[in-house]
Amino acid sequence: MISIKGELADLIKQRNQRTPEQWKELDNLIWEKFAMERAILVTDSSQFSLKTRVRGIIHYLGLILRSHDIIFPIIKKHNGDFLKAEADNVLAVFPTVKDALNSAIEMNLKLAEYNEIVPENEDYNICTGIGWGKVLKYEDELFGNETNIAYQLGEDIANKDEILLTPAAYEQIKNTKTYNIKFYKNLTFSGFDLKSYQVNYKV
Repeated sequence: MISIKGELADLIKQRNQRTPEQWKELDNLIWEKFAMERAILVTDSSQFSLKTRVRGIIHYLGLILRSHDIIFPIIKKHNGDFLKAEADNVLAVFPTVKDALNSAIEMNLKLAEYNEIVPENEDYNICTGIGWGKVLKYEDELFGNETNIAYQLGEDIANKDEILLTPAAYEQIKNTKTYNIKFYKNLTFSGFDLKSYQVNYKV
């Protein structure tokens, strides 16, 4: 759920009271105060609804908290800034797409190790979307087109253990030989067509 608050909300309310001819001044101020260029990482758990029906919501909330014990230190290790966790989602930003991607891969590898030692139905897997671009950040909220697309990739498109990149994120890393990245599929997002890319790695 998006929450517009504090100084950012105050400035946008001021903008609402002005004419379109007066918007530019406040727009520039808002971008100056809150803009940053970052890699955006969004994770969503796999099979949330199914496992909740099987084991119950309280049990699954326990699994989410266990996953945080694995995921949060990895975000920090790779220079990430954890912003928030809502239900089974995690949102974080990184200085580079490389940092975000290294974090995502390690998350999946560590979760795979965890899944090897827990009983059946205690396993936990994630789906990940990564974007790159200019965003507005206020406290734990992040606003921008790349944020929206990263959420769609992580929540709606990626399957279990998949890491998907937006075109902007792919452009940042396409010449890096460290990773095996391939075209995934064409998507339609809010009426616009865009490509998505899949990171291939071994769990």
